[in-house]
Amino acid sequence: MKNILALTDFSENSLNAIHYALQLFEGDSLSFYILHCKEPDSTYSTVEVIASGNESFYDSLLKEVKQQLDELISKLKLDYNIKSVSFHPLVAYDSLTDAVKSVIESKDIQLSVMGTNGVTNAKEVVFGSNTVKMIRNITHPILAIPSEFKFNPIQNTVLPLHDYDKMSDNSFRDIVKFIKQVGGKVHALRICPKGEAPLEARTDEKVLTSFLDPVPFEYHAVHNIPLEYVVDCFIQTHDIDLILLLVKSEGFFKRFFMGSSTNKITNDLRVPLMVFPN
Repeated sequence: MKNILALTDFSENSLNAIHYALQLFEGDSLSFYILHCKEPDSTYSTVEVIASGNESFYDSLLKEVKQQLDELISKLKLDYNIKSVSFHPLVAYDSLTDAVKSVIESKDIQLSVMGTNGVTNAKEVVFGSNTVKMIRNITHPILAIPSEFKFNPIQNTVLPLHDYDKMSDNSFRDIVKFIKQVGGKVHALRICPKGEAPLEARTDEKVLTSFLDPVPFEYHAVHNIPLEYVVDCFIQTHDIDLILLLVKSEGFFKRFFMGSSTNKITNDLRVPLMVFPN
């Protein structure tokens, strides 16, 4: 990861996510963009970046936010004393997803970072409800950090694979690249909710050995149990530090995120969730 976008509403949850990301990628040379998003009114609906130089817009609406971002960045520099990271404050006056899409395109962002369960009574950014919105609409990797989850070096990750997931496409290669960067052991779960294993499952262990080497992994095949139950139970029975999730279709999205049994993904996420959309 080289260019990272972190979303903040200045809540403790969003600040915790920023700290997590900086510790996760410690030692890397990063361009670290910190975005605060203001909800649009009937007058404005375009992304306004601080660096654009629109003084009238900045002076009337964003001066206080700019000061908050500058203070945050100054504190981060003091806390971490890292010269390999360049910080860039950004402000958007737009919907969250439109603002993020614009920054991703203009700044060549490789990863967006956000906290979950942020403020719920303000207009700015409601991270608790916007986690799913981001995952649904942003076709770039997203790292969601649960409330008060403090960074620990990655020891164990879980990679759920649905019955139709293939481990040979570009999205899986991105996952492998990330795994090798952060380290730890991978627990791959091939989940077949209807019982019968797909053709892809026959070569799973061979493909994992080929792609992940030298990263250690364990392979598990689970039949006749819905994906969301398997993942939740596995996290509770194993010392998992991170969920790696490949979201490839709207149907998958609904099963994993929208069912009543999986509200924990947006409301009570147990461990950080790294989403790789296709």
